[in-house]
Amino acid sequence: MNKYRSLAQNIALFAINSIATKLISFLLVPLYTYYLSEGEYGITDMSLTVITLMVPLATLSVSDAVLRFVIDDRANADKYITSGFAIVLLSYLIIAFCLPILDLGIFGGLGDYKLWFWLAYASNALLTYQSNVSRALDQVRIIPFAAGLSSLATLGGAFLFIAKFGMGIEGYFISVIFGGLVGSAVYELMGKHRKHLVKVPFQAIRVNLGAMMAYAIPLTPNTLFWWVNNSVSRFFVTGFLGIAANGLYAAASKIPNLLNTVFQIFQQAWQISAYQEFGKKGSKGFFTTVFSVLQLVMFSCAALLSMLSPVLADLLLQNSFYTAWNLIPILLIAFFFSTIFSFYGTVYTASMDTGKLFVTTLVGAIATIIGCWLLVPSLGLLGAGVADVLSNFLVMLTRVWGANHVVSIEVSWLSFYACVALLFVQAALAVLGVNHYMMLSAICVVAVVIIQTFQARNVIRDLFRFVVNRRKRNVM
Repeated sequence: MNKYRSLAQNIALFAINSIATKLISFLLVPLYTYYLSEGEYGITDMSLTVITLMVPLATLSVSDAVLRFVIDDRANADKYITSGFAIVLLSYLIIAFCLPILDLGIFGGLGDYKLWFWLAYASNALLTYQSNVSRALDQVRIIPFAAGLSSLATLGGAFLFIAKFGMGIEGYFISVIFGGLVGSAVYELMGKHRKHLVKVPFQAIRVNLGAMMAYAIPLTPNTLFWWVNNSVSRFFVTGFLGIAANGLYAAASKIPNLLNTVFQIFQQAWQISAYQEFGKKGSKGFFTTVFSVLQLVMFSCAALLSMLSPVLADLLLQNSFYTAWNLIPILLIAFFFSTIFSFYGTVYTASMDTGKLFVTTLVGAIATIIGCWLLVPSLGLLGAGVADVLSNFLVMLTRVWGANHVVSIEVSWLSFYACVALLFVQAALAVLGVNHYMMLSAICVVAVVIIQTFQARNVIRDLFRFVVNRRKRNVM
């Protein structure tokens, strides 16, 4: 049970981190939607979308390689960390040369803020790298402090530069850059990452990078197509409907991001445990048990958020942004499928078979492009949401099929798809604007919880027995 205890402890730490940071993020949503126009908010979302792509692309996903290799070979951690940091610095030059591309119309005016974009990228790339270094060095207790203070700095900067000084988009960039720098400073002060940056001969760096890149390079196109799969709809929305429509779509996505927040709490801890336990005796049972619990939590959260979407939208989406609330349930389904295929993606990275991971993501990227091209002109924002659902579902299917050849995870697919059907019922009720939406949606929530609790009954029973027995031992 030690592996479950370790996973639970890490989840608890990442939960503290995520709750604090996401609470602050959601405080920012009404601020942004109140002080920024739809077009301005669309540009800030576009910058975040592009940076999300460029960090792993320009760094060749070296942060993921550092995490994987340091866990396996702690004795040479300094060499891996130094080699990875060199790639991060090189990425700054790469992004600087690529800045003129932002003048293209598909970026919706982001080219007017090139310097601010570059600085935001630099702070984000460094913060992402340091976070993975802390995870690799088992410094997970630092992450909540770094992420929390970074988010607080971003919030403070947003109130100061957007709300008080009225600096609009520039104020947004200043607050984001400041937040990233504060987080990086915390990692350095508490984790002392600088001591792991050593003088490594060029030959040694080349050897280290050779092994790391063999692992990471397939993750780079995978990241590109993952980004296409999850973000290209924004470009179709901007191209066909305008940057203001992208602002509405981005605002509607904030609430489904709550589901992604719950998953990321789990995923950060799970990734470490999966790497440590992969290939060991009992790993099949470990993966099956963890997935059973994940399925219960994700389905329940998706159904509950879908039911509460009009209430949450009323609280978080100000002015005309509220009109996009009925998109939220369909976007929740897309986010749900992405959490499932991300879990199965860990099987590929744990087994270091990252090439197949890329193939599965390519399938989803192609489906997203075709779906958006066909559906956005006719269905508008709803078409983009449907395209995201279809592409994420295809990625999930291909990853489940491929991963089961590596680790055979036992899943009750009947209960799985029954709950998927209930999520679609909620989405249909919202899109059609049916009266008494929340009451009808609540029935779906109850059904989902009952079905998922029943399918996870053995796991829940074993967990209950473990907790009871542990308390008895502590009393004795």
